[in-house]
Amino acid sequence: MGSKPKGVKLARPKAGMPQKLTEEVKDKIIDAIRCGVYIETAAAVAGITRQTFYNWLRRGKEEKRGKFHDFVKEVNIAFAEVTRNDMEVIGLAGERDWKAAAWRIEKRDKLYRDTSGTSKIGSEDDPFIVFLKGVRDGSADSNAE
Repeated sequence: MGSKPKGVKLARPKAGMPQKLTEEVKDKIIDAIRCGVYIETAAAVAGITRQTFYNWLRRGKEEKRGKFHDFVKEVNIAFAEVTRNDMEVIGLAGERDWKAAAWRIEKRDKLYRDTSGTSKIGSEDDPFIVFLKGVRDGSADSNAE
């Protein structure tokens, strides 16, 4: 092989250059998300970095159509499906153990969330308990949110 002409730079692939978003890579990511893994794991299963995954999401959100736009939609659907499945499992567990149902209520309903790390469910400041006490005492506001 001869030497390159003066002033001409040969293109070299950069280390860690993002892999193309192929159907195979997309399917690996979506399947991993549906299994409930973290984004880092889904990216690793597909052979890409977490940053590449986020770059693809950002690009897809900016596009009106195309494979990156479709990728974002499929990722969102996969996350929604796994969340729905997880909530179904928690709901079934709630039939046997009230704590599972209470946990789901705390996570789902802002009214019952507590940022201190302790549960409001069943406590004296549980909004439902406060309401019931008001009903018992005749002071409940029927228009309360």
